[in-house]
Amino acid sequence: MNWQEIILGIIGGGGFATVITALATRKKNTSDIAQSNIDTALKLKSEALKEYITARDELTEARRLITNAEERIRLANAYIRVLQDILDKNGIDYPTREMVDDSK
Repeated sequence: MNWQEIILGIIGGGGFATVITALATRKKNTSDIAQSNIDTALKLKSEALKEYITARDELTEARRLITNAEERIRLANAYIRVLQDILDKNGIDYPTREMVDDSK
């Protein structure tokens, strides 16, 4: 079998049409792949944005809770000072912070 017979076999067997089709659709396939990549990127961006918004909202709520807790602590400390003043004025002893500190 010589080269001419091989080439005629490829052309006659539909190989030539396959090569032409592949060359003709190469640009379309590249475009389809690019569009698929764009769609995937947009989906990932959307998911990341949702996660960011959720995290931001949770952080805002955490900050609000911390602010409220700090205010309650400030008020409790002010009340403790008032009670200590009353005890001091009446000569009543009370435990110091060091005596009631559980962390030691």
